[in-house]
Amino acid sequence: MREDWTRQGKSDGIGGGIVRFGVSGTGLDAEKFCQSNRFLRRFELAAICGETPKAAEEFCVGKGRPLVFDDPARMASCQNLDAVYISKDVMDRQDQCILMMKEGKHVLCASPMADTLEELEELYRVAEDNHVILLESFPFLYTPSFQKMIPYLDSLGTIRHATFQNCYSSVSYERWKRGIPARDFAPETALGGLLEAGTIPVAAMIHLFGYPKKIRGSYVTLPDSIDVTGSILMVYEGMIGEVIYSKITDSAMPSQIQGENGSMILREIDNIKDLSITRKSVRQAVHFEQSDNVFHHETGAFIRMTDTGKGWKKSKKLSRKTMKVLQKVRKQNEVREQKEVSEQSELTEQKIEKPNGEEV
Repeated sequence: MREDWTRQGKSDGIGGGIVRFGVSGTGLDAEKFCQSNRFLRRFELAAICGETPKAAEEFCVGKGRPLVFDDPARMASCQNLDAVYISKDVMDRQDQCILMMKEGKHVLCASPMADTLEELEELYRVAEDNHVILLESFPFLYTPSFQKMIPYLDSLGTIRHATFQNCYSSVSYERWKRGIPARDFAPETALGGLLEAGTIPVAAMIHLFGYPKKIRGSYVTLPDSIDVTGSILMVYEGMIGEVIYSKITDSAMPSQIQGENGSMILREIDNIKDLSITRKSVRQAVHFEQSDNVFHHETGAFIRMTDTGKGWKKSKKLSRKTMKVLQKVRKQNEVREQKEVSEQSELTEQKIEKPNGEEV
């Protein structure tokens, strides 16, 4: 595969050289991506694409002199780029991934990349057709601390229960409550808390324990808006996995893994720096020296994938399994909501009137 890419001139970065990155988006994730990778040996920030030229230019301050775009199509056709990190709004990601890949750009995309399993499969088909790497971004999987956690996990004995959380209060929520339109709470532009906040803990659960035998999920939907908070039960053989997510509430509780020989508390599942392990009333504290910004670990792995065309099959499997869980939860709730509407309609139709015309 590498020979095919080199022959077609898909990426000058392949083969150990500098990889020239474009970044689509100027939000918090884009800022963290640029800051974390600025000292990565083979990384070069070569272009920024913002909503407007001004937004892109303001984002570039202190980041050298990358090219500035306000049109993703123009950035995709730029010959001075090898790869693109996409952190645009969820609804824009799939189209931009396809746009970049068809122009021969490797793509690292914030999660979730797509709305449905069918859309995800289409993305992978385009990647294979154009001989490029497409990686859904799960930075925590590539951190040293996540790998170092595994031996401690093994020491807990048979795992019986795991609870992973990803709860945060969106800054847009207060505006939405005051009646001010908020893009990430509008049904036509946002995919809701399930995909935005639920993707990471579900992916972590599957990565550690595999795909569940049964899935049960429920969420809360705001009036005339989107789903915002919920939980998912993932049933395994002899074990229960629980995912709690929200984009309107913060959690005071950490994530936890319970085994027959002990339990483990994880403060943040997406950036593990501290573990608290209790075995028979004896507590062990473990600290990992790790930055608050961990994007560079994943970017380094992504760059190595572009060298050989290998190493991304495991990621594809994880993304597919994660989307299958999320899609099942969404369908369960759609069926429940439809049933509630149907039952309410039946009750309305079955109203009985008294002889004097009053309703019972």
